Amino acid sequence: MMALSEACQEERPNVEADDVTALVIRALGLVLGRLVRDGGGTGGTGGTGGTLNQRHFILTKLITSAAQALIEVLEIDINLDLVTSQRVSRVLKKMRLVRAKQPGTGNRGWMISLDDLYLYR
Repeated sequence: MMALSEACQEERPNVEADDVTALVIRALGLVLGRLVRDGGGTGGTGGTGGTLNQRHFILTKLITSAAQALIEVLEIDINLDLVTSQRVSRVLKKMRLVRAKQPGTGNRGWMISLDDLYLYR
């Protein structure tokens, strides 16, 4: 039993990292889906149209807020304090999404299309 417990503890960081990636993808789906459905341009996002390859600017902090809301609403077993904009940015960078800055404000975000998320379904 002790060996099993130690093995589980060693694997836990890898499992949690995968869980955070899945969480970020779900959060992106929510934010991008709402953006496309509503026609774009609200809540720190930009872009118009609903085509699969149309890119939309989405603020990192908006994705982070959506991920944190998912944790609370779905009671996901991830420490809420670990889901920060910095960690979300690292996940998005690993996904090889395009970084961008919001014109005029300098806020950081990402240019994301539905097609980008389709790869992670």
